Amino acid sequence: MGSVLLIMVLVAAGDQEPPPPPPPTPDSPDFDAAPPPPPPPGSCVPDCRRGYVCIDGACVQPPGPVPDVPPPPVPVPPVSRPPSARPARPQPREQAERPSVFAMHLNLADAALHGLTGAIDFLIVPQLAMGLFIEARAMNLGPLSYMDYWPLGPQRKFGFSNNYSQVFDIGMGMALGVEKFWSDKPGLRGWFAAGGVELLTRRARLTSPAGAGWVHGHVVEWWVTPHARGGYRFRGHNFLFGLGARLGAGVLATSTFFNGNTGTSTPWGSSRRVYFDVSAIIDVGFFLD
Repeated sequence: MGSVLLIMVLVAAGDQEPPPPPPPTPDSPDFDAAPPPPPPPGSCVPDCRRGYVCIDGACVQPPGPVPDVPPPPVPVPPVSRPPSARPARPQPREQAERPSVFAMHLNLADAALHGLTGAIDFLIVPQLAMGLFIEARAMNLGPLSYMDYWPLGPQRKFGFSNNYSQVFDIGMGMALGVEKFWSDKPGLRGWFAAGGVELLTRRARLTSPAGAGWVHGHVVEWWVTPHARGGYRFRGHNFLFGLGARLGAGVLATSTFFNGNTGTSTPWGSSRRVYFDVSAIIDVGFFLD
């Protein structure tokens, strides 16, 4: 009886279904993540390509045209950049003006007096703005060289009497001197004062009247004329313009008569041995530096 009961229990146990296995845990060797949930009904996975629409889970082409609307732009947050440190622009430096070291000019006032003069100037001491000038005079280009306006100018009557005629022939001079300038610009410009010495020579032809016993010939004289100058000199680009005055005194050094018949020479008249050298300065020229 007991055996029959045991057999019935075993048969009953064999007819029951085994219980379901427990759910996997992360510690299980065959653990795997749960599959993704299915898409909702009526959606298309993957998305339909451009020109098609999803209807009941299927991608179909609509009967009408579908506007090609680009997707909205994705906003990009602005990137804050540090302000760039620009280098300071260098300020243009004022170019130092070159000193006026060499100039050439003419004194136009002398063209109306005792001959046109032309000069060249050299800067010899830049720190003191001191220069050296060399000047040449052409007496034949001055109308007063042919007239006797003593005591202004070297022209004069020759000899001891006036019973003969004299005609100015030719004359020239050469001057050398130093000059000092005061200006905020370097070189030979601004206010100036100068001193120099001119060596001047002139020649005249003599003709005696009939029966006077004089012979024809010519007289040659040499004059030494120390003088002072002052004024102001401008510079515009490379052009030179100056105004001023000159004052000095000429002393007769030699006066010699050359006989046209015999070729002999003899000292000539001694009258009017000093003249006053007074003239204006109107310099026009240019700088060569």
